[in-house]
Amino acid sequence: MNTVYFDTFVYNRLVDDKNLQKKISALKDTKRIEIIFSEYLFNELVCTWNNKSPQRAVDLFKCVLEFISDKILRQRETIINEEITSFVSNCHRPSIFFDQIQRNKMLEVMGKLSKGEKITNIKPVQNIMNNKKKGYDKIKNIIKKYQPKQRISANAYSNFEEFYNSPEVKKEESNFITKLLTNKIIKNSDSDLIKQIKTNISNLSYFKSYLRMTSVYQYSFFVYKKPLRGDDYDLRHFVCANKVDILVSDSDFINIL
Repeated sequence: MNTVYFDTFVYNRLVDDKNLQKKISALKDTKRIEIIFSEYLFNELVCTWNNKSPQRAVDLFKCVLEFISDKILRQRETIINEEITSFVSNCHRPSIFFDQIQRNKMLEVMGKLSKGEKITNIKPVQNIMNNKKKGYDKIKNIIKKYQPKQRISANAYSNFEEFYNSPEVKKEESNFITKLLTNKIIKNSDSDLIKQIKTNISNLSYFKSYLRMTSVYQYSFFVYKKPLRGDDYDLRHFVCANKVDILVSDSDFINIL
């Protein structure tokens, strides 16, 4: 059975297309796919529809609850931090999914929305989405300021893979890893430990995915003057879902599925 992750766009599309709903239901009912959910999806969907169209919220969350399995992915920062910490401590990797208590809390909120109830304590989620926009604007301004004197010219490469594997980007990525680990994970700047993590980066799939997505973001700004696919919050979906078999984010991918 293939695990599948739908972006928020897909859930909205499913609500509008009953025929598509039936096709996805058939895949799920015959156990050809298992649909994985995440806290990012929860935040975006709750925030988008709780204070707008009541009926839309009902239809949307009925659809979500019909399709998703009991697996809800945790957020990127938590997964990456624990992945690195477990590697450093040489212990078992923690689960990438929420435990039963946390999962049930999300399902309870979505259950209320599917029945037309309003959620009163939505402010924390609203703050997350407001910060999403602030973060996007901040990055856009940094890149705009940085572009005239950029150290790496993404335009010099014919495609992203060529850019990503270039010595300049690898050097910048190495410096970024050191800075990230020193600030958040490793105390006292243990250079041997940082070197060990860099050497084993292929075994840290979520951290590796995060580094790659950081380069994707940089590349898209340089070449297209904007992110080619969404913003940093959208890229967090991809990092969290990198162990999922199939990730569906737009209409063409729905048809392929």
